[in-house]
Amino acid sequence: MNLKSLLKTGALCTCLAITSSTFFSVVATSALTRNTPSYNLYVPRVGGNAYSNPAAKVSAESAVNNNTSNGGGKTLYSTIDFGTSNVSGEIKTTTGSRVIIPYNSGQNISGKSYRLMMETSVFEAATIQSQGTWSPDLAPK
Repeated sequence: MNLKSLLKTGALCTCLAITSSTFFSVVATSALTRNTPSYNLYVPRVGGNAYSNPAAKVSAESAVNNNTSNGGGKTLYSTIDFGTSNVSGEIKTTTGSRVIIPYNSGQNISGKSYRLMMETSVFEAATIQSQGTWSPDLAPK
């Protein structure tokens, strides 16, 4: 069968419509997938901070930090930053903790890229390694 006869029967148009709707549903699903990057940071002593790689936000939910390890079992502080601006409060983060990080009012905007910032206390005398995963969007329940 050639192209001309396929067009007359409508078979090609049906095939294109199915392919096109399948493509758009795959694109729409991929675009709304929550980012959950891992981090392995060395956070400097005396109130120092370190940043994760940026991740794109896809909803109006709070952020989440799933910490798996802080060196020496130390306590660090998690915040969310947009560029160099802090857009959340500081949340105390201990080894193995899952902390929810609410955004400041009007700061949780879908489509923007945010970074997790980990910070030591001003009294901390050592650099602390911190590992885990995080997301600018809280996982749905």
